[in-house]
Amino acid sequence: MSNHIHSSLGKLQAVTSGSPDVIVGVIDGPVRLDHEDLSANISSARNNPSGSALARRHGTFIAGILSARTDAPVPGICPGCTVIVRPLSALSALENGIVSLSPDELAAAIVECIQRGAQIINLSLSLSPSIGDRTSSMADALRLAASRGVLVIAASGNGAHLHDSELTAHPWVIPVVSLAADGRYSIFSTTSPSIGSRGVGAPGENIHGLSEQGGHVTLSGTSAAAAFVTGAAALLRASFTKVSPEVLRAALVGTRRLRRTLYPPPLNAWAAYLQLSQMSL
Repeated sequence: MSNHIHSSLGKLQAVTSGSPDVIVGVIDGPVRLDHEDLSANISSARNNPSGSALARRHGTFIAGILSARTDAPVPGICPGCTVIVRPLSALSALENGIVSLSPDELAAAIVECIQRGAQIINLSLSLSPSIGDRTSSMADALRLAASRGVLVIAASGNGAHLHDSELTAHPWVIPVVSLAADGRYSIFSTTSPSIGSRGVGAPGENIHGLSEQGGHVTLSGTSAAAAFVTGAAALLRASFTKVSPEVLRAALVGTRRLRRTLYPPPLNAWAAYLQLSQMSL
């Protein structure tokens, strides 16, 4: 199934590599912007802080999934789109391997990306310290994203838990679980009824990408899976500039009817493209 996802996404990539008019906000660790494989369409919203080794590795890897050049050894999904990195130097590592930061820090970064014109925001991270906490700043930031039609795509988490975070519980957020190459759901993916009903699955095991030291590295996690979905969303937005964010979101996650399952369906970017094509006739 994961190979089918790559095939489906490849069909969409054959139609478009994205458009500079589509702005993707990436809230993550600092990115090595001088990496030889990155496209010219990626920039940092702030002076790139040095950050920790973990933050730099994670940020560069996620940025590469989206913005590596089409002629690079590991091409990105939407190198033709404008990617603005909102760098975070204070990312910390959880035991399950996903990076995290406080809700207030994340809320401020989301608002900044929206102010800079982002139409899609990628969140390949988790919240700390308590997943059960609810904060007014995060609620306000996500409410602003929904009111502006800014798609928010978030990793479900790598803890193999059965619960929501403040991110994945929000009805506007698209939560993403990881799939193995054979289409099985990765055992480390956190999920829940709301993730199953509103989310989507994407490749997240043994993903090849850019290393902050130059060259390439292989990593796994829902962080990578989220970036695949963000890339697909960016290509769909580039192809269908007039469809509403709500319609694009529904096509992306395949929510034609109510789902009652813990695990969401796999990403089918080409089916979303065909659906939106029919609606645009």
